[in-house]
Amino acid sequence: MTTAEVLKNLRRGNSVQIIETLLQRFKDEIGPSSQPWSSGLWLMFISEALEIDRIEGLRRLPDSRGASWDSNKACLPTPRIVHRREIKSWIDMSTQRFSAELLLIADGMGSGKTSLAHSICQQAQKDGCLVACFFFSRLRAEESTSRHFFGSLIRGLCRLNRTVRDEIALILQKDDSLAVAPPSRQLQEIILPICRVLPRKVPLFVVIDALDEDPDTELLTILQDGISLLPSNLCLIATTRPEAGIMSRLEGRSHVRRLPFSLVQGKDTLQDIHRHIQERLRNPPFQETIFSNKLVKDFVDRSEGVFLWAEVILAYLEDSLYRDKDLQDIIASPQGAQSHPDAEAKLDDLYGQILMKLRWSDERLARAYKTFMGAIVTSKEPISLKALAALYAHDRIGRRNSEASSLTARQLLP
Repeated sequence: MTTAEVLKNLRRGNSVQIIETLLQRFKDEIGPSSQPWSSGLWLMFISEALEIDRIEGLRRLPDSRGASWDSNKACLPTPRIVHRREIKSWIDMSTQRFSAELLLIADGMGSGKTSLAHSICQQAQKDGCLVACFFFSRLRAEESTSRHFFGSLIRGLCRLNRTVRDEIALILQKDDSLAVAPPSRQLQEIILPICRVLPRKVPLFVVIDALDEDPDTELLTILQDGISLLPSNLCLIATTRPEAGIMSRLEGRSHVRRLPFSLVQGKDTLQDIHRHIQERLRNPPFQETIFSNKLVKDFVDRSEGVFLWAEVILAYLEDSLYRDKDLQDIIASPQGAQSHPDAEAKLDDLYGQILMKLRWSDERLARAYKTFMGAIVTSKEPISLKALAALYAHDRIGRRNSEASSLTARQLLP
């Protein structure tokens, strides 16, 4: 009798009668002349066969590389104290609610949403409460979808304990199409049925970053209509830009709470950026450069609370020979001193300043710029720096002019 035959029979049920019937059939097949198998050995064979089948069912779930949290991208230990305190207060209330809630962190481009999401995941992992996290990115469009998120979520639920894993495995064994089914079906036929065996005494974290970069609306629909069906200790946290299409469907819902503090505005945010900049300037490659206290203060003030603006400048200064002078030039320029209504306009001006400082008399750099920007503009999908380098690895830009092309692309692609 093959493993496949054993599994086929076991999938019809899990009763002792089926196992005894299979055991008798096995004894009849091997006959009296064969070396007898004990009942214990036969049951071990069945158990191993079932374990293989469980693994195969879970393996068919969509998987995404690079969508998990990264400690190197988290905030420093001290920043975002006010925001973390508010998040902790919301989490502490989870066991007193009647159903799950979604904490929405909606703020503009470059505000530090992703760093905060990495920090939340890092702490939840340390506390043993992280079920799943998913960082959407247009640079991984093919494997950055609602289906991939649900694959990560179901795998995360399986890791909670063996009971949950076995329940999910049994569901997938009975209907293997569910492994690749739409998220709405997976919610109704996998996640909701196993909620009865989930741990209830501790908060369970599910973190979603960059909801606005999800290419479809399946997950958004579930966050709008399906969260209230989940147990109260399931704490869902999602970051997004406050786009109208998202906010109109989530804001104001009874199960959605928006983080009340801005990630950009306020004295606390400027203090966070100050700590971040000081930490960066104390480490390579900046440790040999002397930045005056006034210059650092002006740098912080000019950031206007936009973390990404400060980070782009620091990345630009890494390749500079005169870092303090270049920083002073950026801050003292009319664009650097100008106040902006939003982060996107502020970043646009910054990239304009960086472009103006490039050596356009260098023909190699000018050619590399045209080539790379041409690829970016004509590409139908977002393209990463690695993909650009691979695309042009065959010509002289990729082989000999790596310095010029790297300088151009790295400064233009945050």
